[in-house]
Amino acid sequence: MGTARSKSLRLALAASILASCIGCDQATKQLATRTLKDAPARSYLGDTFRLEFAHNPGGFLSLGSDLSAEARTAIFVILNSVFMLLVLGYLIVNWRSRLAVFVPLAFLLAGGLGNLIDRTTQNGLVTDFINVGVGPLRTGVFNVADMAVMFSAIALVFTIQGGKGSKDGGDAESKAGKADGAVKESASRRRSCRSGTLRGWR
Repeated sequence: MGTARSKSLRLALAASILASCIGCDQATKQLATRTLKDAPARSYLGDTFRLEFAHNPGGFLSLGSDLSAEARTAIFVILNSVFMLLVLGYLIVNWRSRLAVFVPLAFLLAGGLGNLIDRTTQNGLVTDFINVGVGPLRTGVFNVADMAVMFSAIALVFTIQGGKGSKDGGDAESKAGKADGAVKESASRRRSCRSGTLRGWR
């Protein structure tokens, strides 16, 4: 009963992340389409934050936008769909995985599905509307789904690096413990030898 409840809670967590992230992504894209399409870009905070409508045929930050339509469909629709199914399967099968892995993967799935919805309903195009930067240094135009994917990537990198650090620290501690034990054993043997020698002289 406890295991079933824990699994239900984990899957409910994933479902809530998917619903909230995809819902927010699609709602903001619809709002951007209504208010920004065919309108000049809106600039805020000294042009650090800019809202501008764009239809992106490529991937994250317009990567791959120069590919042919067939190649974009194969990569951004077919392969992306397969990858999303793999992530979903991992979350279901490995629902006991650490939250530091489970939550970012749920955001990755949500972001991927958010953009996949666009591609399957807008002839392979994704609606983007956010641009940030300072002066000439600017990002490409992106959306909420892209932010979910970026959060997932950064969180997973930190989790992996943290795991390596813990393992290295544990190995170092284990080696130090073994070395300390060897020193103590050596000292004990020397004391035993000295004690045996003294008893022999007596």
